[in-house]
Amino acid sequence: MNKIPRIYLLSIIIVITSCRSVSSTSGISVDRIEIKPPETRELTICLGYEPESLYPYRASSQAAQEVLQAVYDGPIDILNDGQVEPIILKRMPSLTDGSAFLTPVSV
Repeated sequence: MNKIPRIYLLSIIIVITSCRSVSSTSGISVDRIEIKPPETRELTICLGYEPESLYPYRASSQAAQEVLQAVYDGPIDILNDGQVEPIILKRMPSLTDGSAFLTPVSV
């Protein structure tokens, strides 16, 4: 009968020691990482009037085309004098220097 209280006492001690919280001064340092919210970006285009639609296939006004050109930057820009300027491309393909070529196919 003397063994039963010792088993209960031993089990209570084990439960109490296993349930205590771990000290934060255990020698492990944890660096806090500060998460910054993403920067908001704003696009301002000064136009004489607001475009009727920004649907790319319905944009017939000059204002709509300028807004779409700013939002959807393509591989080339067409300047006011009609010149073509490469934006994403390194240079414009040309038939004269061989960087572009025609291949006839039968249909």
